[in-house]
Amino acid sequence: MSRINYLTLEEAVLIYNKVMESTYSVPIVRDSATIEFVLEKVKELFNKENGPLFWKAAFLIKEIVTKHPFLDGNKRAASAITDGFLKLNGKNLKLAMEDVSFLEEIDSKRLKLKIVHEWLLRRAY
Repeated sequence: MSRINYLTLEEAVLIYNKVMESTYSVPIVRDSATIEFVLEKVKELFNKENGPLFWKAAFLIKEIVTKHPFLDGNKRAASAITDGFLKLNGKNLKLAMEDVSFLEEIDSKRLKLKIVHEWLLRRAY
């Protein structure tokens, strides 16, 4: 298995800022410590450096959606940051409008990581 590349806090915040600017919204990081915690936890999960990429991506999107580290745009940010993480590792995330409701379910129903992982596998390439 090849080495997994990880986003830095600065890169994740930059992605968030770009997403918010593209939707004419004001980017406000509510809790950078939470973002940093999530990014560090992704590195530790599933066998350190060489863990399964899509499990790490599922954790990343789930944690950003549910922990609300941004004042606004957490689901948009989670999607874009996860896509950025996948791109660093040679993969992409393709979401459609109907996926917004799934992202809302992640938040409201606190879905299990396995369900998020299965959903992500169907949208990544």
